[in-house]
Amino acid sequence: MPKRLLAIGVGGSGKASLTILKERLEETYGRVPDNVVLLSIDTDDLRKQDVFAGTKLTQDVDERGRESEYLHVVSPAGMTMDTVFADIVNGRTTAYMDWLEHVKLDKILGPGERDIRGGAQQRRPVGRVALVLSWASIYNSIVAAIQRMYGDPEEQRRSMSENWRRARDRSSSSVRWPAVQVRAF
Repeated sequence: MPKRLLAIGVGGSGKASLTILKERLEETYGRVPDNVVLLSIDTDDLRKQDVFAGTKLTQDVDERGRESEYLHVVSPAGMTMDTVFADIVNGRTTAYMDWLEHVKLDKILGPGERDIRGGAQQRRPVGRVALVLSWASIYNSIVAAIQRMYGDPEEQRRSMSENWRRARDRSSSSVRWPAVQVRAF
């Protein structure tokens, strides 16, 4: 069984790294191998400049039926950094937001940089906030990528059992088949 690879890139640097990796895979193998799954997670949408040597990540299902390689993290409507700051000050957030230096960040961010839905613009704390606010969809995308990488375990189990049955049926009746339990890992 071939080795599997799930490569996850986070943010603009992660997106650029995966784009280069995809180009190298296509150059080497002619296409991204089936056992390789790429997932880029970013607050910015894919742009024209997100191309390397003519290669870009796909945002939709491709011609081979492979799922999107890109997840655009969009925070809930109306959610701005001001809303997050107010929630922290008023104690309406859980402990996972304690890491955010909201007083310092409030002084640094200009009015146009407070809408999380416009992307983090290389501001890591803003990107982390967007990640936390969108964790459910990010988690589901990662789980789906893992499932694409490994396939359906029940289907693999059926396939292995079917192959074992066919091999047994094709052999001569003089061969004794030991009792074997086939398990999918």
